[in-house]
Amino acid sequence: TTFIYLSYVSKKNFLSLFVSAIPISYILGNFILNLNILFIIIFGLINYIQGFRFKFLNIDKIVIFFFVYILFTSVWNTIEINYSNSNLNNYYILNKSILFLRYLFLYFTMRLLVENKLIDYKIIFYSYSVIVSFVSIDIIFQFFNSKDLLGFTSPYLHKHTGPFLDEAIAGGFIQRFSLFIFYTFIMFASFKNIASKIYLLSLIFFILSISIIFSGNRMPL
Repeated sequence: TTFIYLSYVSKKNFLSLFVSAIPISYILGNFILNLNILFIIIFGLINYIQGFRFKFLNIDKIVIFFFVYILFTSVWNTIEINYSNSNLNNYYILNKSILFLRYLFLYFTMRLLVENKLIDYKIIFYSYSVIVSFVSIDIIFQFFNSKDLLGFTSPYLHKHTGPFLDEAIAGGFIQRFSLFIFYTFIMFASFKNIASKIYLLSLIFFILSISIIFSGNRMPL
């Protein structure tokens, strides 16, 4: 029984680390991000083969419909493009849509891991919070010092990229993953005084907002 429990904990931590690496993979580039997603999907498939299942819900049907719709429109657009020009063989849209299906597999992998309690939320939320905090501070530091904490400079005149080098996507990154910081403090941090938690969350919100402004990305703000 002890061995089974230790194996379960080890698997849980192992899978949690791969899920926790998604923001870092995002920073390192599309190849690393897609590789990490592939590993997560493979581990989910392994667990499915081992007998883990999840209850199929209506929201799952909606997600499937969404991806089928994307695939259908891409097939239709590809037919239109190639039909209007018989000398043209353009399958770029279709290929992109087929590759986009990896997120459908990722969705069901996460559904499997979550429902079977195969991931540790604490590890994921804390790691996401640390990474987003670093990127936010890095952007603010680069705004005032031209170079970020890693010594990188932004190639843009009015945008600051931080660890993303020549990609002006820091604001979008902060906006997407910042939600985890707030829930980390709400769910895991213990404060005897509720006012202290409110002040801290307000400070975090201010820092995140400033970093998005300094990044130069208007839409995330």
